[in-house]
Amino acid sequence: MSRTPGSEDTKFIQRSVQPRDNSTNSAITAQVELTSILGELLDLIDSIGKLLTPGFFDDVNSSITNLADLLAPPFANNTRTIVGRAGTLLDDIQPLIDQFKDLDLNSLIQLIAPIVFKLSSLLDNASKLLTTDVVNRLITLITKLSDLLTADLLSDISTLITQLAPLVDVVVQLITAIISIIIG
Repeated sequence: MSRTPGSEDTKFIQRSVQPRDNSTNSAITAQVELTSILGELLDLIDSIGKLLTPGFFDDVNSSITNLADLLAPPFANNTRTIVGRAGTLLDDIQPLIDQFKDLDLNSLIQLIAPIVFKLSSLLDNASKLLTTDVVNRLITLITKLSDLLTADLLSDISTLITQLAPLVDVVVQLITAIISIIIG
């Protein structure tokens, strides 16, 4: 049952918090805010209830099961190898990173602070986008994702990673050589 402004639950809450005598404006404001918050809470509970269906849990279970298959050997071993090679690459670029140690961090922070503030504002606005429609679209997306992550696809991805491992080795050697030329 959807609880929209005007539903019986919301009307009950509004009647319950109406002042019974000549209260101060701040008490009335607090009651109006409480009514609004309770109405939003009821809407949020409805949205969450629509998300938490048996089908949703089946889709999540299917996705997790297929991801577990993806993370099994040899994919996991190849991933470890790639991460290890990336660590070697980071060791090789350390001299380049050392050249930035005299960077003026205060100036950098002053440059980044407005961006962080705008990002915070953007995240606040984005959090308001969680509507029933968005929740329904997420349910659809998870359902389609569980259909997409088949055993064949996971096998193909694992094979691709296995075949790419030697290429990563060559790229690491190339980047190391370039860094050596730059640093001298």
